[in-house]
Parts: sequence; C-alpha cells; structure tokens
Amino acid sequence: TKKSEKKPTFFLFFSFLATASPTPTPTLPQVVSSRREAEELKELLSIAREYNVGLRCELARKAVAADASSPDAVKRNAELAAYFTHAKLQPAHAALALRSAMVLHYKLQCFSSAAGFCRRLLELGGAPQKVVAQARQVLAACEQQNGGSPTNAIADLEYDERNPFDLCSVTFSPIYRGSPFAEDPYSGARFQPSCEGQVSPVGGVSRIGAQASGMVSVGGGGGGGGGGGR
Repeated sequence: TKKSEKKPTFFLFFSFLATASPTPTPTLPQVVSSRREAEELKELLSIAREYNVGLRCELARKAVAADASSPDAVKRNAELAAYFTHAKLQPAHAALALRSAMVLHYKLQCFSSAAGFCRRLLELGGAPQKVVAQARQVLAACEQQNGGSPTNAIADLEYDERNPFDLCSVTFSPIYRGSPFAEDPYSGARFQPSCEGQVSPVGGVSRIGAQASGMVSVGGGGGGGGGGGR
C-alpha cells in the first residue's frame, strides 16, 4: 500500500523586534494547512484593523457629540463622522456609516459633503429601499442649494473626500496620500509621525514605527517555506 502523503503545515506568526512590553509574552503560531489559508488569515487581520479603527473613530465622535456646545466641537463632530465613512467595512455597515454622516452633515448645512455621502451611498448598492429613498431626497435638497453648487457651512472642515487617506487612530486625523506616516508592524495601521514610539491602540501589542518583520508564514512538516507579509 502507498504511504499517505504528508501535507505541509504552515505556521503563521508575528515576529517583533520591539513590542508594547519590555518582556513580551511569545506569540503562539497560528497553524493553517495551506498558503491560501495563510493569506485568508492575513485578510482577516486587515478586516479587523479596519473595524477597530473605524469603530474607535465613531466612539470618539460620540464623545464629542455629547458635548457639542462649541463651534469647535460641532466641527470635530462633522469631521469624525466623515472619517468613519472611509473605513473599509462590509457594505451593510458602510451604508450605516454613510447614512449617519449624510444626516448629520445635512443638519449642519454642510451640503457639499452631505451630497458626497448621498452619492456614495447610492453607488454602494444593497442598502434598504427606505435608506436609498432618503439618500435621493437629501441629495436633491443639497443640489438645490446655491444654484446646484452646494457648499459647506463649516468652511474649514478638515475633510477632502476626493483625496484618499488613512486615518490615524491616535489623533483621529487624516493622513492624505503622499504624506509621511508611521506604521504599526502588527496590524499595518498607519499613524501620524508624531505618534511614533507609542503603543499602537490597534491590538496593543506593538509600538508604532517599530522595526519588525510583521506577519511571516513558514512551511513545515514536510512542506516548503512561505514568504512574509506585513
């Protein structure tokens, strides 16, 4: 009888040269059976990062909204609502973020940004019909402002929907494309350079800007090795 072939086992683990603790507890490897499963695990880490950053942004917004008695607080409330819509969430959750920002910005007479949220919500697809109808209604109302060229009542709103950005989840400020940043080697989250050296709030196991190999897949048990990733 033929001997059964031994399938390779891949170990996925995180390797750090600098971590949140001076004497870190070793990270146990995650055992998967193929490179495909290793890539899926990396993708799950990316999804978890987006939800972590996005939901913490929304919690920060709610804290600001609870005391929105000053113009600065109102402005910040609007900015955080806008930033939350750029987290890479599942469509159903992205629709909720867009609807919330759309309603808030419209109430604040930020008609230009509100119209942008409406369009993105309509392009997203899959939203409940009631939400779609509301988005169309708000978009029409926004487009009636200033002869079809809606503007924002908050003139210095720090938000540009046309310029891609990552959100720093320490300062909750956008890092626009081409701007310097520091990175969390564990999750790949990006932060403002001023945050370098702090413990990353995304996972809390590494320091922002630390030199580390990040996620590495290694073949074992009779199979070949794999490559690394962040």
